[in-house]
Amino acid sequence: KYSITNLNSGQVFLKSIENFFIYDIIVCERNIEFMKTDKKEIILNATEKLLLNISDNDLSMSMIAKEAGIAKGGIYYHFKSKEEVLYAVIKRAYSKAIREYLENMNSDIAAIDKLRTLFHSLLKKEFRDEKKNLLIALHINENPLLHNYLKLVAIEEISPILEKILIQGKEEGIIDLKVSPSETSEMIIAVLSFLLDGNIFNTEKSDNKLTLFSKVLDLCLGAEPGTFSFISE
Repeated sequence: KYSITNLNSGQVFLKSIENFFIYDIIVCERNIEFMKTDKKEIILNATEKLLLNISDNDLSMSMIAKEAGIAKGGIYYHFKSKEEVLYAVIKRAYSKAIREYLENMNSDIAAIDKLRTLFHSLLKKEFRDEKKNLLIALHINENPLLHNYLKLVAIEEISPILEKILIQGKEEGIIDLKVSPSETSEMIIAVLSFLLDGNIFNTEKSDNKLTLFSKVLDLCLGAEPGTFSFISE
């Protein structure tokens, strides 16, 4: 016969076992997630290292796997193709430079000053600083695929920053934005990337285009004439 005390002890024991397994499952899930993140970074680090010595055309998934010290199948678990790996490498490098830019941006400054700083950074190709992004400097101009990847990353990463500044600018009354800030920001960055593309235009003769671009922004964003003239300075 079982006493109430024995039953309670048994329940406590079973509850302890249950809690142990729940804790074990949680820990395992966290470890799996950590391993996923860690391996992804290892793959990207290995790719960057290889690209410092070889071109992306010579790069293969087998080489990345060997450099990363993981099975080739492990790479395909995270990335579907070599192109996807390259895109992730460029996105990470570009994102790092943008984070540094944001850290140096004072949130209290006026929207017009934020716009001036952002556009000057883009025009000077600060986000492609060779010292910060050696990988991009080595390969981006010689490869059309990577070149296009960089444009996509620029739109993805910089547009949200510009969107917030445009919203602030509307609140401060320097622009009269009547369409979606998100779509406007994407369009501005896409057009600017196109104008600054040395494979399409002679960037040494881009002053006239940038002057026209600044006037287009004044008109389209409902700003006073000359508000965006700093773009061509």
